[in-house]
Amino acid sequence: FWRDVWPKSRDLATPGISESLSRMTLAAGSEFPTALTAVLDWLRPMEHPSYVVHLLHDSGLCSRFPIHALRLLAAIISDQRWGAPELGQCLDLIVRADASLAQDPQYQRLQNYARRRGE
Repeated sequence: FWRDVWPKSRDLATPGISESLSRMTLAAGSEFPTALTAVLDWLRPMEHPSYVVHLLHDSGLCSRFPIHALRLLAAIISDQRWGAPELGQCLDLIVRADASLAQDPQYQRLQNYARRRGE
């Protein structure tokens, strides 16, 4: 469906579609990295990313697939007015699973954002 039917124009990417695709990637479980890679270019910052961050945190995927979890977070979180309470916890799990990601610019941006928001 994704390859054969889904529109190819990324101009159609919206925050709503981004949220649905983010939730779909999390539902893929052990196929999370493959699902994320397929839709990553369609992901956009969401006005309210807290539910997706909550699902990511509860899924255990931050520890199993830290680089992919980081990519997801970097794609959906920019500088939203409303934060995501479990973002800091997700980032902690990511860096515990792969300490080298602490030097990643996306990780550092998200960590600074979480600190500013008190998360």
